Amino acid sequence: MIKNPLVSILIPVYNREYIVGETIESAINQTYTNIEIIIVDNCSTDETWVVLKNFAAKDSRIKIFQNDVNVGPVLNWKRCIDEAKGEYGKILFSDDLISENFIEETLAVFDEQTAFVLSKIKVFATDVEKDYSEKVEVNTIHSSSFYLQDVLLNNFYGFSVSPGCSLFRTSDLRTSLIIDIPNTLNLDFKKFGAGNDLLLFLNTALLYSKIKTTNKAVAFFRSHKDSFTISNQLGVYYDFSRLYFIEKHFPHYLSKFKTLTWLKMKKHGTINPIFPLLGESHNWSYGIKFIFKKLK
Repeated sequence: MIKNPLVSILIPVYNREYIVGETIESAINQTYTNIEIIIVDNCSTDETWVVLKNFAAKDSRIKIFQNDVNVGPVLNWKRCIDEAKGEYGKILFSDDLISENFIEETLAVFDEQTAFVLSKIKVFATDVEKDYSEKVEVNTIHSSSFYLQDVLLNNFYGFSVSPGCSLFRTSDLRTSLIIDIPNTLNLDFKKFGAGNDLLLFLNTALLYSKIKTTNKAVAFFRSHKDSFTISNQLGVYYDFSRLYFIEKHFPHYLSKFKTLTWLKMKKHGTINPIFPLLGESHNWSYGIKFIFKKLK
């Protein structure tokens, strides 16, 4: 790893005039100083662009861009990544915060075999803070194969699907981001970014032997009514993304995945639109045994 590499903090933003300043401050105040802060305004209709110009005028590390039209969240992520010059990239969503030592903590444990570094997360509102990732072990190394199996089938360890808690190589952000996924369910993946974020992790984990977690929570997600995760029902996007990835890379997981999907539907009394897409499961009994073994 290059000593003291440039790290790009990437902030895609739309209509966040009242809170984006706090987000930018958390980026500016990093203890690791060799950073650039790339902010792309997705054609906001409020005073967000004015706020960004004021910050950029005060700190040369801040580079601001504005789209001519609103391109949706995922293409705005891509614009941020395209503008980045750093060896490492950290996506910081415009309603979230990072601790002042986020870059220092995550970069310190990166090595050539590491796909990405995950932080534990705290979710906060105005006066409430909750540890969101209680199950994620701190300061831990997991093999990529273990990580992929857990995220695709169980999620017992509670790994986050949001890149907002992670540090990646910028080159992997470029190659692992999928803009849209062809499907027969009329799911518009460009609209929300749900599933696209998960695939960033999955596609990158394929390239390396391990993933790592930090020894403390250094990422903070804001809970509010305008958050995508609060205001939209996005579970089917994540389920389809898992199916897409399994069919492409781990077809031997299909039986287990179908069994798990069926059990979730039974438990919650719901119908999952992706279930008919799974086809006939040839080894349901094996899938059931696999699940109960994990639950022991």
